[in-house]
Amino acid sequence: MAVRVSAESGFDPGYMLKGQAEQAAAERTAGGYYINAAQAGEAPGRWFGKGAEALGFTGGQVVEAVPFLAVYQQVHPVTGERMGRAPGGYAKTKDILALLLAGEPHATVERRIELEREAAQQTRRSPSYTDVTASHDKTISVVHAAIRENERQARLAGNEQAAVLWAARERHWQEILQEGNRRGLEYMQEMAGWTRTGYHGKRVDG
Repeated sequence: MAVRVSAESGFDPGYMLKGQAEQAAAERTAGGYYINAAQAGEAPGRWFGKGAEALGFTGGQVVEAVPFLAVYQQVHPVTGERMGRAPGGYAKTKDILALLLAGEPHATVERRIELEREAAQQTRRSPSYTDVTASHDKTISVVHAAIRENERQARLAGNEQAAVLWAARERHWQEILQEGNRRGLEYMQEMAGWTRTGYHGKRVDG
């Protein structure tokens, strides 16, 4: 089984909640077994790690939207206290654009549009988190989709016994994936040790 792990900076914590079953259910459309199963939505996330425990969460606790978003707004989910320092302030798009226009005071309308686009590209934002994604071999997704589709088909046919059987298998499959996820996070926690926030480069001549 191949597993690919990638890490990227993220800016919208709400993105993590959009794929869960509650939100996805309303968007479900007709399609093949793989599409239908995928559109049923992902299982809610779970809290793991020393950082989560320090915030009052227990290992394996289901992630709920309100405390989750509070954490990523640097607010303690239990006490409501402010945590850490505010994100670093960077030059805003309008300030960068002003500098660009000052260098080209006679810019045409077309050139101003180009400079606006360039200023937007130069604008730097403080990421809210680092998103680590583990992508399993497609076979894993297909088997998981098949299990969920078998449950759906059994319920449509009124075969409750078969539906209960497939539902139990789906829960078991979820636990396997969660266990793999937990072990991966524990390994990363052990290897990473700690992280620093903010800018740690050097300045030369201001």
